[in-house]
Amino acid sequence: MKKTLVAVAAMAAVSGAMAEVTISGALEVGIANTAAKTSGGTSSSVKSLDDTNGNNVINFTVKEDLGSGMAADVNIGIYPSLDYGTAAGGYQTYMGLSGASFGRIQGGAFATNAFTTILNGDATGAAGQGPLIGIGMNANGDRTGWAGASLFDANQLSYTLPTFVTGLGLNYTKKFGESTTSAGTGDASSYKVSYVSGPVSVAYTSQTGKYSSSLTDKGTVLTGNYDLGMAKVFAGYATLKQGTSNTLSATSYGINVPFNGLTFMWNYATVNGGQATTAITAGTIGQNQTEYGVKYELSKRTSVTYIYSNRNNGLGNATAAYTTGSTNTLNKVFVVHSF
Repeated sequence: MKKTLVAVAAMAAVSGAMAEVTISGALEVGIANTAAKTSGGTSSSVKSLDDTNGNNVINFTVKEDLGSGMAADVNIGIYPSLDYGTAAGGYQTYMGLSGASFGRIQGGAFATNAFTTILNGDATGAAGQGPLIGIGMNANGDRTGWAGASLFDANQLSYTLPTFVTGLGLNYTKKFGESTTSAGTGDASSYKVSYVSGPVSVAYTSQTGKYSSSLTDKGTVLTGNYDLGMAKVFAGYATLKQGTSNTLSATSYGINVPFNGLTFMWNYATVNGGQATTAITAGTIGQNQTEYGVKYELSKRTSVTYIYSNRNNGLGNATAAYTTGSTNTLNKVFVVHSF
């Protein structure tokens, strides 16, 4: 449910106009136990109460009708934390200009084309350890601008074409790396093609990013889901080539089954080539991840969810958490309230 407030009188005194501000968001509170076991059998675990996937958010949205089919909008997002002393950060903060004849221009911090495409094929909605297909795409951190493990990216400028065919979406996004060490380093660009018609939803994103003056990273993501009524099935496929290295590939499959207010979730994903820190090598074991979950809707705005996730690491990424032969598990139960 969205709440609408009238902007403060001080703003009206300065601008001579009143603006309606829509407030919306969600808060997630739960208990998460993340455990890791090395190939040698050494175990460690961390318990947390805070939201682990960036789902806590408060959005302040203002829209203005400019006439002639044009509109302007501003969204200021806040990421509230349950950790004492941790400041709330910026979250999906952008400005947009749209019109039926020319489409939409948007600039600021918001979800990347890659991440929205990944979620289109994820049965658990990244409620667990995060979609493995996305973590695979996030090799070397955010080196190409892929937001596999994070939800949003800053310094983006996007253009969405007007609707020519019902259900068809076309978008181009440019990410600015803001690097002074080498011209264009950290810059990334992507285009996304999506199609939604009845029970079918398909999305494809292709992205390139400049890692250095001589190396360019390239990746693709293709996902889809189909609503059968009695169940909803998901699938995804992704590739990533870092500079002159070999190509990493990832696949995922999943299903949601609703039953008497409950939704049962299952997701399985693999990455061939592992999660490398320098370059992807050929012939490696890679990673696989299985997730099980159940969600119960207490109301239209409140739900409780349990997720179990198990990840087996092949090549890993040369860190203690993902060394070859190690495993990572997550047990998480949480309540989400949206408003």
